[in-house]
Amino acid sequence: MNAGGFVRAGIAAGGCLLAAGVRAASPEASPLPQQAFWTDSGPNSGEVIAVAADAGRPGRIYAGGSGGVFLSDDGGVRWRRVEESSLRSRCRALAVLASGRVFAACAQGVFRSDTAGTGWERLAGESPADANGFAVGGEAVWAATSAGVFASVDGGASWTRGTVRDRPFSAVAFDADRDLVYASSLERVFRSRDRGATWIPGAPAGATIRGLAVVTGEGGANPVLLAATDGAGVRSSSDGGETWSSTPLRDAIVQSIASDPASPSALAAAGPAGIYRSTNGGRAWRLVRTGGVSSVASVLRLQPVAPAAVPA
Repeated sequence: MNAGGFVRAGIAAGGCLLAAGVRAASPEASPLPQQAFWTDSGPNSGEVIAVAADAGRPGRIYAGGSGGVFLSDDGGVRWRRVEESSLRSRCRALAVLASGRVFAACAQGVFRSDTAGTGWERLAGESPADANGFAVGGEAVWAATSAGVFASVDGGASWTRGTVRDRPFSAVAFDADRDLVYASSLERVFRSRDRGATWIPGAPAGATIRGLAVVTGEGGANPVLLAATDGAGVRSSSDGGETWSSTPLRDAIVQSIASDPASPSALAAAGPAGIYRSTNGGRAWRLVRTGGVSSVASVLRLQPVAPAAVPA
């Protein structure tokens, strides 16, 4: 595949895992038949950093990277570039709300589209000027920025910035079961019980955090928070980041992690060594793709798709 690309995979729950990044060659063989899980597709226009899927439009996927923002209506087989000139700069993060409204964080600011990517406007006023990541819950959206976490509960029409404003944030995740928001800054995860207005810091996770995911606890247990870290692998916390423990995926650079909304115990994580999969909430991991994502960029999203669209 050309430098930069888009990777698609089916998982046992009937979902589709989307992974973006610059491909890294690896001499190692995968312990599993790679084509049993993965197929590659474009856009091949430099590194791809972010991906997002529209649950209300089957097959609609957005991808962003050094070449701007692209969209596909057939699950990633064919792509076209968004013509908005402001979105042809480097795109770092994407999000799609339940209504189909799209957000894109690019070098020139954060943009919103109310028309499924055909028209865009730049956010102004008290709104995020940049974003390293988004989290979505219905029509609520949170943006992890270089100057705190911004929250909108009305689909991005208005924004408020939380109480922690002097730290850069790398990732944000929403726990719908407990109506909690988590955001990572350096080695700590902050949590909010009021949808992003105020934040409580947790304990250091042991390494810089690159991504966050929440999985449902078994037997009525509290959901588990998992953090992808830069050197300590995937760390887990059952108390909202107050304490951390190792998972079997340890002592590794893991830049991205995602849970499957169709199967809350299913996870995927990615880093320079490849892409890992867990079916039990992170208690065990398997390497399913070697050299799948480089250290330059990697973002994972899990999106349910029709079974016929999932590679066998």
